[in-house]
Amino acid sequence: MRSSKGQFQLGHSGGRPKGARNRLAAQVFEDILRHWCEPAAPGSKLCKGAEALETLYKEKPGEYLRLTASVLPREFIFENVTLDLDDEQIDELQACALSPLSQAGRLS
Repeated sequence: MRSSKGQFQLGHSGGRPKGARNRLAAQVFEDILRHWCEPAAPGSKLCKGAEALETLYKEKPGEYLRLTASVLPREFIFENVTLDLDDEQIDELQACALSPLSQAGRLS
């Protein structure tokens, strides 16, 4: 509730109840997970999520690489992968990672 000057008054709540946003987000994630895990087709061993990833990998490898890199923590990508590699191996890994982007016409 607001005062005559338009300011919110202490002790009056006209907004969203505490935790409502978190409950909504949790429900959305549960719905997405449930949809992701549904069989892609009757009798299929692949779930919808795995099939979508496979299709993305085949049809748009650059987008697939971008997606996978975006969901991994940066520390994991750079520290864990390159921990025991020498410079030549790191260069080879970088070339391999950029190859799908180059094939998709994203890099020159």
